[in-house]
Amino acid sequence: MPGVCAIISNNVIEKTLFSSMIASLKHEEFHLVDQYYSEHFAGARIHLGIFNPSKQPLFNKDKSICVMMDGKIYGHSGRTDLEHCLESYERYGVEFIQRLNGNFVLLIQDFKNNKTVIASDRFAFRTHYYALHDGSLFLAPEPKAILQNKAFKKEIDDEGLISFLSFGDFLGDRTLFKGIHVIEPASVITFDGEKVSVEKYWRYTYNSDYSRMDENFVNDLVGSFRRAVKIRTMDDLRYSVTLSGGLDSRTVLYTLVSETKGVANAVTWGNKECTEAKIAKQVTKKLGVKNHMMIDVTPELLLDYADKEVFLTDGHSYIGEGYVYPVIREAKKITDVILDGFALDLTLGGGYLTPERVCYKGTDFLNVLLSSKPYVRYFYANGNLRLLLKSEYYEKVKDIPYRLFKDEYDKVQSKECGNACEEFAMNVHVASTQVADVTVRNFVEVTHPTADNDFIDIVLAIPPEKRLHHMIYRKFLKRIAPAMAKIPYNKTMVRPDLPIRLWNFFSKYNTGKAIIRNKIRKYTGGRLCSEERRSYVNFFQWFQTNENWQHFFDKILVENPPKNNLFNDDYVRSILKEQISGERDNVSKLLYLTTIYMFLRDVFGDR
Repeated sequence: MPGVCAIISNNVIEKTLFSSMIASLKHEEFHLVDQYYSEHFAGARIHLGIFNPSKQPLFNKDKSICVMMDGKIYGHSGRTDLEHCLESYERYGVEFIQRLNGNFVLLIQDFKNNKTVIASDRFAFRTHYYALHDGSLFLAPEPKAILQNKAFKKEIDDEGLISFLSFGDFLGDRTLFKGIHVIEPASVITFDGEKVSVEKYWRYTYNSDYSRMDENFVNDLVGSFRRAVKIRTMDDLRYSVTLSGGLDSRTVLYTLVSETKGVANAVTWGNKECTEAKIAKQVTKKLGVKNHMMIDVTPELLLDYADKEVFLTDGHSYIGEGYVYPVIREAKKITDVILDGFALDLTLGGGYLTPERVCYKGTDFLNVLLSSKPYVRYFYANGNLRLLLKSEYYEKVKDIPYRLFKDEYDKVQSKECGNACEEFAMNVHVASTQVADVTVRNFVEVTHPTADNDFIDIVLAIPPEKRLHHMIYRKFLKRIAPAMAKIPYNKTMVRPDLPIRLWNFFSKYNTGKAIIRNKIRKYTGGRLCSEERRSYVNFFQWFQTNENWQHFFDKILVENPPKNNLFNDDYVRSILKEQISGERDNVSKLLYLTTIYMFLRDVFGDR
């Protein structure tokens, strides 16, 4: 995957090892490579030639400092991003990093002071990993590049594995490999030639301002968001929005069309007859977007590329994202840069808020989070981890999930429970999902106006009561994109400009209808339910009705399980049987477990 890979060492760096790292990351013929080698610093950038196309690294006048970067920075006065970073470091030291607005991984090599600085943006959109081995620091966008060092002992990290299976996330800086760490959001990593230190310069934390009226918040949000889109679309590139039936992508597309005077593309994937696609078509028709690419996603498409997803992410993104590779490969025909509506329904829309969480007055909010979505979908809930793992291994790791969860919860700084809930989710669950962009960025660049620094700073001041049920979001949408507020939202099938009572009623109605549908499907084996076409993919239904889907999971989970004495084969067989029959929803468990089985097979040769 495109990104920055480097070796920094007091020992002489092997050229063959450096070349091997680069080769392991160059997955497509059109990938470009900039590289620099010296005995104690070797750095390379694999890239698409879209963002910051000039050769890297960039040195200062006396060649005592050089910088490399993957990504893009916005809103500065420098001629290029690298010049801005280099000049700022010379003038302010690392303090300038906290003011950077964009999505990036930045590498600064200070030869004069024998210091290496690596920094990530606020949300760590550019997934990168690092490892310290025998006095050498390794940096890469995929663990496989670090593992080109054959002296590095390749071992499973128990905490990473159990975190992924228990919660669907890698909590903290953990990965599936012992000794390899993911760079967390808003991190500055410093290496002095001997040891590594990590400091955080920012955290997603709410600080509610109850003195401000809704109108003030909306005005500030609208102005800030327009600026965020404008500064991200100033280059002469082809911009597209990945358009769904949700509110986030239509908000971005409307603003993009406004800022570029109609020069915008849209890409939608999924069943062409699903609700997501139909709503997306309404959006592009209303906006006059002529180039709207529709890409069909079938069960077989996902299965065909599941291995690719595991390979590209080294098992750190689940196979449910398997359709991304072929979809974005097709989208590349009309796209240089995707404007992503990253998490706006969660940040501004209060996606993890409920009235109970907002009003919670108890003293055990940690366990409230543990027993709720999204975490209840995985193996930690209801003692499933004990059933999944062989007894000896379970006894070894049984305390890991709660300890890791509590460690992250103890970092929460927001005061109100509603805010604490969303802070936790954004810093743990949502932050962990950025690895999914690994596959996307093999083909196109991605930028996130909804994560603009100034815009997010406004969001973080909005009280939870105003974000609940998309209340402030709906007002924001009606102001910035009034035509988009007249098109139904796929989750409620209600127009956002209608009264909140209707919004809440139909939200509950559609949730209840889905529950009833699933119960009917369960007790009739799917015979009395028509095909569900709300979402662009329907894993639950595919398990019940698609023979290719059933055979794929049976072959991996039942016929060829790992021979590592970690997993209980009878339990795995039982949850697959329950899913196929519709008796229980084990979709998340099966997709994440299959990802791990494939990872063990491919990386450790465990068959």
